Amino acid sequence: MSEDSQNLKSTEFTNYLIRLKQGDGAARDEVIAAARDRLMRMARKMLRDFPLVHRWEETDDVFQNAAIRLCRSLDSVIPENTCGLMRLAARDIRYVLLDLARHYGGPGAAWKLPDRNGLASGSRIADPNEGSQESSQLMFWTEFHQRVQDLPDDLQQVVDLLWYHELSQDEAAEILQISKRTVQRRWRTACISLQDMFDGVPPQLD
Repeated sequence: MSEDSQNLKSTEFTNYLIRLKQGDGAARDEVIAAARDRLMRMARKMLRDFPLVHRWEETDDVFQNAAIRLCRSLDSVIPENTCGLMRLAARDIRYVLLDLARHYGGPGAAWKLPDRNGLASGSRIADPNEGSQESSQLMFWTEFHQRVQDLPDDLQQVVDLLWYHELSQDEAAEILQISKRTVQRRWRTACISLQDMFDGVPPQLD
């Protein structure tokens, strides 16, 4: 298991969750700090699939929004274990990106706002092909993340760990306390389900 995964399973990290259950609000910020590197990697990975959003938002922006959302989630839901926290983090980053996609993906929205470098959209001539391509990709991945939310829980948890958190199948099996063969079976079933949703076009889950 990777050093990062070991950190998430450490006694210290487990103690954060125990302290949260005991009402220790300071533990919430410590949880976010302990998981920061993993959250940043996940935000960076997912943002690459949203070029229309990435034009105006940096990885740090997505991370900050996801951290705020995760803090709010931890105020009302205390995960039972590391797996629960990782899934909560994956869900909240999904929500952040879907909110941003809706914000920037409305009719003409991408061409009406200044980008993150301060250039107004009217300062250059937009390439219609570029806009169409980015919009199509935005629609695809928006639909993908929404469909992941609709998967049965046992399949969704495997997608959360393998695709969003990029764990190995061995790591996912250990965290879920199930066999690697079960992880593989659920992974294949999730892939098939998502591919069916996209008319057989693989959503890059392999």
